[in-house]
Amino acid sequence: RKPVIVSNIKGSKIVINSDDVGYVFDLNKENDLYHKMKYSLIHYEESLIKGENLRIRIEKNFSLFAMIHKFEKLYVKKLKNYE
Repeated sequence: RKPVIVSNIKGSKIVINSDDVGYVFDLNKENDLYHKMKYSLIHYEESLIKGENLRIRIEKNFSLFAMIHKFEKLYVKKLKNYE
């Protein structure tokens, strides 16, 4: 369990898609990272829970098994379109 803070680039926003799994700072706002870090430290237990929620989300949606399953479903769907 660790707090997670990421920038608002495309890939990060796909993984951290809600406030209950981590913090996203705006690269265009000069002090946003500082404020997110400060909030995370002040509300450390909440930040740890968000980190745990993110770990669960990643295992469920982005693990090797999950990705294989998603590609397999897509492959089967595409095969059915050609029949």
